[in-house]
Amino acid sequence: MHSIRSKILVGGLAVILFIGLAIGITVGIINYRVAISDMESIITTSATTYAKSVANEIKLLKYELEKVTSTVAGYGGNLSDTRLREIFEKASANTEYKYFELYDDLGNSSSGKNIADTDYFQIAKSGVTFMSGPRLTEDGQAFEIFVAARLPEGGRQSGVVVGALDLNVFTRIAVSLNLSGSGYGYFLDKEGSIIVHPDYEIVRDFVTDPSAARQSEAGKAVSGFVEDIRQGKSGSYTYEYKGQKRYVAYRPIDNTDGWSLAVMAIYDDMLKDFYSEMRAIIIICAAMLLIGAAFCVAIATGISRPIVYVTERLKLLAAGDLHTPVKVIRKKDETGVLSAALKTTIDRLNQYINDIALILGSIADKNLRIESGSEYQGDFKPIRESLDRIVDALNMALLQVRESAQRVTAGSLQVDYNAQALSQATTEQAATVEELAATIATISEQIKVSEESARTADALSSEAAEDVIKGNEYMQQLLRAMNDITESSQEISKINKVIEDIAFQTNILALNAAVEAARAGEAGKGFAVVADEVRNLAQKCAEAAMSTNALIASSLETVRKGAELTDETASALTMIVEKVRHVEKLIDDIAFAASEQTIAVESINEGMSQIAQVTQNNSASAQEGAAASEELREQAEVLKTIVEAFTLAE
Repeated sequence: MHSIRSKILVGGLAVILFIGLAIGITVGIINYRVAISDMESIITTSATTYAKSVANEIKLLKYELEKVTSTVAGYGGNLSDTRLREIFEKASANTEYKYFELYDDLGNSSSGKNIADTDYFQIAKSGVTFMSGPRLTEDGQAFEIFVAARLPEGGRQSGVVVGALDLNVFTRIAVSLNLSGSGYGYFLDKEGSIIVHPDYEIVRDFVTDPSAARQSEAGKAVSGFVEDIRQGKSGSYTYEYKGQKRYVAYRPIDNTDGWSLAVMAIYDDMLKDFYSEMRAIIIICAAMLLIGAAFCVAIATGISRPIVYVTERLKLLAAGDLHTPVKVIRKKDETGVLSAALKTTIDRLNQYINDIALILGSIADKNLRIESGSEYQGDFKPIRESLDRIVDALNMALLQVRESAQRVTAGSLQVDYNAQALSQATTEQAATVEELAATIATISEQIKVSEESARTADALSSEAAEDVIKGNEYMQQLLRAMNDITESSQEISKINKVIEDIAFQTNILALNAAVEAARAGEAGKGFAVVADEVRNLAQKCAEAAMSTNALIASSLETVRKGAELTDETASALTMIVEKVRHVEKLIDDIAFAASEQTIAVESINEGMSQIAQVTQNNSASAQEGAAASEELREQAEVLKTIVEAFTLAE
């Protein structure tokens, strides 16, 4: 992960580098264009100035020759050869001319030379002072330029005076036209051939073989502006020569036969100042970059250091550290606002967490009579509302549990009382059944001996009638008791249904409490244990209620069967009563009916055995119901004790 400091540094340096390069390149381009423009302007202006200067030099040379011709003409025809040589030697000493020579109208000189076919002689003969191009000397080792002027007309002597100039006179002029250290000037004639140049070989090539010279490197270099030279135009041209880019400005030279002066400068030499400026600009840009980098480092550090500190503190906050103090950055920018906001956030989180811990701790200490003392802001308000709802819900749930426990206790006491009463009634019923069985046994014995003693049958039948009436009363009592047992069992079933509902509600409350304890995290562990205990007690209550329901259902079935048997027994007893009432009338038939009575009595004995068995079962069920109701009462007391351990908001 790239740090914000590195990003600011990279961004700042990129901007500075871009600006520096933009400024440097812009300044370089502008300076380059200015330098090129200045160079071209200087060379162009210089070419014009130098062309005028060369024209004046040539005009002066012509004037000096014309002075010599005037001197010669002043002697008329009386000028001896000796005097002529003296004049020429004196003029040579005082001018640039190497020597002078006088030619007659036919082009002959006293030394035997003939120049009649030369251009400078022919033009000078016409009265125009003329300067020729360079020509090889007789020994072929040097070049000379001849200036020819005709002797003034009207004199006694006629002819043409020719002055010879060493090519170096013009070469020195060309070399002196140095604008850039390695620049120079050179002359071209009207055909575009180089006639004066610092390089002697170039002049030799153009003078001796112009066609071949134009194919040389120098000839190709000037070929781009030869046509302008031929037309006598001024201009400038850029070309490559000897691997160097060069700029030349050319101007026609007055007082010549179509000559032009070309002033050349090498770009690299003329741009030395530009290159120096560019080096200075590069150094300045580099220095600006370094200074900007230092400023960027300082700015990036000033920005990133607070952010890094806040980031590290946020990491601690993410790891759950709310106690490490937050250093507030005393700056009037976003970093100061950020650190202050972080401090406020952590302080509020501490306040909220302490408040939540206090509430959950109170809940863990079974104290539900507590309220939040902090003011929650923003999106934290639902937490305060949830805490209040949790406390209120727990208070309400435990109050309902306590109420239910009290009701269960009261109900269990009633069930226990009814169960005890049922047990006692069942015991009494068993005794009654035993007595009834004994009575029936007696009747059976009496019936058996009825055949032996008919006389005593009347008394016995009377006694039997009385006994049967009593048995019938007992059976009626038994029937009523069975009905009471049925009604009590139904009441017990209703109570068990209430207990099951209470256990179900308690279980739901315990589950809700466990969920809320889980939401509370570590602080709700204690309450989760209590919720588990409440849920366990609710489950035990539900199980006990289910067991009691099963027993009651079984008892109801048994009671139903007993009731049926009791009804049958009552019917039988009714029949016995009727028979006993008629026994006196039927005493004669006793013997005959004795056997049948014996069978009936055996059936009665069997029914009584069943009644006795049912009664015993009822007694056992009643005892089990009493035990279950006692256990239910004890569990209700335990649940009540647990709930009463909580301090509730009434």
